[in-house]
Amino acid sequence: MKGNSGFQIGTGVTSVLMIFVILCLTTFGVLSYTSAEAELHLTEKNADYVTEYYEASSLIVDNLAQLDEMLYCIKNLLEFDSNEEYFKHLKDYLDELGDEELEVTYIPGEESIEATFKAIINDELSFNMVVRFNSYDVNERYTVISNYVYSEGGQATGEEELPDMWGG
Repeated sequence: MKGNSGFQIGTGVTSVLMIFVILCLTTFGVLSYTSAEAELHLTEKNADYVTEYYEASSLIVDNLAQLDEMLYCIKNLLEFDSNEEYFKHLKDYLDELGDEELEVTYIPGEESIEATFKAIINDELSFNMVVRFNSYDVNERYTVISNYVYSEGGQATGEEELPDMWGG
């Protein structure tokens, strides 16, 4: 008679091992898919926010460019006896500038006017730019003091460092 020597694996153990491997691969596949789907939603949400942010920023910058052009024309074409006259023209223009997309508030002073431009990003956030308009006799028409995103909860969510674009 022939004796059985050695260890033999039956078909039942092989089937159980294959089922375990398939379950592991299926679980990892479902986890990978869920993770990728969550990343896609987060990326889409971030892309929407960035688009809204730059649209709000662009609105403010476009209006500030129009305002700067107006100030340039006023300074070069009109003669003023005092800062009061100059600031009166500036205040009138600031009053006309605001609309439903852009809110403009200003604080008049004797040597400058400080204005805040506010554009809505979404339901919770707004982009704000604070600008100081200098007096008539100063060569620099205005100075951007700060840019920041403001949440409706009442706190600034981050201030951008402003680059020195004009070397001044």
